[in-house]
Amino acid sequence: MKTIACVIPSYNQQEFLPEAAESILAQKRKPDEFVIVDDGSEDNSLEYAKSYEKEGVRVISQVNKGLSSARNTGIMNTASDYILFLDADDMLMENALERIM
Repeated sequence: MKTIACVIPSYNQQEFLPEAAESILAQKRKPDEFVIVDDGSEDNSLEYAKSYEKEGVRVISQVNKGLSSARNTGIMNTASDYILFLDADDMLMENALERIM
């Protein structure tokens, strides 16, 4: 069976990150891996991300290197067959992962 990881790169997205994360956690077909990469945020984004660790979300914090670097960090820290990137200000529709897989 193929596996899928969801990766959210985030930089100063404290007001949107919870909705994006919740939209992934609410999926009927759960991701095999869920990673949030905080790209050196200067707001409370990292603290919001860490609040999801109890849900099995892996949080990676790095110095600010830009979106491409944050995505690459996500790729390097997953072992799934597929990776779905979701920007921190986006949300997945209901059953999106089930439909994709």
